[in-house]
This record gives sequence, structure tokens and C-alpha cells, in this order.
Amino acid sequence: DFRSTIDELREGWEFIFVNPVVRAVCAALGAGLIGGGMLIPLGPIFAKDVLGENPADGMSVLQTALGIGVAVGVAAIALSRQRISQVRLFVVSVFGAGIALFVATSMSGLWPSATLIGLLGVFAGAIYVLGFTLLQISVAEELRGRIFSAVYTIVRLSLIIAMSVGPFVAATFNGLSEEFFDKQVSIFGWDIFVPGVRVTLWIASLIIVGAGILAFTSVRNLISNDAEPDQKENSE
Repeated sequence: DFRSTIDELREGWEFIFVNPVVRAVCAALGAGLIGGGMLIPLGPIFAKDVLGENPADGMSVLQTALGIGVAVGVAAIALSRQRISQVRLFVVSVFGAGIALFVATSMSGLWPSATLIGLLGVFAGAIYVLGFTLLQISVAEELRGRIFSAVYTIVRLSLIIAMSVGPFVAATFNGLSEEFFDKQVSIFGWDIFVPGVRVTLWIASLIIVGAGILAFTSVRNLISNDAEPDQKENSE
């Protein structure tokens, strides 16, 4: 029985790498949770060091904006996913989430940053709903339990990485930035404040964009043909 369980888990993980839609969804969910999840431990630091706000108050505003954005994203997908290619919209949402996080953490004011964090939430809500929808229609019923088990493992690992590694990376970059740049660089005459927390969140946004590139590469044939994944074809 134990060997059978191991074989089933292995089969599920192998299917992730074989099926392009499942691979795209897993990459996007994992990278999105690593990038977006870093907002949880780093949000108060970002609010204090970059936005100049009280950590608790600033984090409350950012969390509220993110939550509202997620609700709007889920509602929008529920209303529009029958009219737009779900695969195309999924890939666009991944890129949008990465770009929104990058621009949000480039802001120096609370409300502009919160607005863009809300936009990040819109894309995150779309990624979540569309991701699990694509998994449902791309995986045969007999494999679905194994695939979802692997996906939930990826989700948990990504959150653990974000929560544990994020503060360490931010502290490391903060020390390097202070030592080499005095936390400020000049680009084309613009002086940019670069504490470790901002650099870390920039990297997090680039991770999400990288997942978007991987997702697009995996499903570009479906996008170019404007097709939706077929359960029978993909399961075989």
C-alpha cells in the first residue's frame, strides 16, 4: 500500500511536467505565492522604510487594498471567463501581477502604492480562479486527486519560502545597499531609494514575471490557436 501511494504521487508530479497547462498553472501559483507572499512579512517594513508610515497602519491599508482587489478579480472572472479565452487571460494575469507588484513597490506614497497593490489583488484573484479551473478541465478524473495533492504541496512550500526567506533576503540586501550605495542610486538623474525591502520585493515581482514567461511558453500553442485545453487530449 505504501509503495502504491508513492507511485501515485510520483505519477502526479510527472504529469505536471508533461502537461503544458498544468505546468503553467503550477509555475504561476508557486511563483505568485512566493512573490505575493513576501508582502506579509515585509509589508510593515516596506510601509515604514519606504512609505514613511506607521508599520501597523500602513500594512492595514495595503492588506485592505489587496483583499478588495482579490474580491474584484474573482468577481470579474466569474462574469467574463465565458467570453474570453481562459488560457490567454490566465497568462495575462500572471504578467499583470508581476508588473503591478514591481510598480507598487516603486512608489513612495501610501495611496499610490495601495492602489497598485489592489491591482495586484485583482490579478491574483484571477490567477487563483482561472488556475484551478484550468486544472479541472485539463486533468482526467482519475488523475485529478494526485495533481491537486501536488499543487497544494507547491502552494504550501511557496508560502513557507516566502515567509521564511523574505525577511532574510531583505536584511541581506539592506546591508549591501547601505554599504555600497548608501541606500540610494542615481539613474538618468533620478535619485532612487533602494533599501533591502524594496529590492527584495522587486525581485519577487521579477519571479512572478518569470513564471509568466514560463506559462506563456508552455501554452503558447493554445494561445496562438485561441483554443481551450481539452480534458481527453491532455490526460492522454
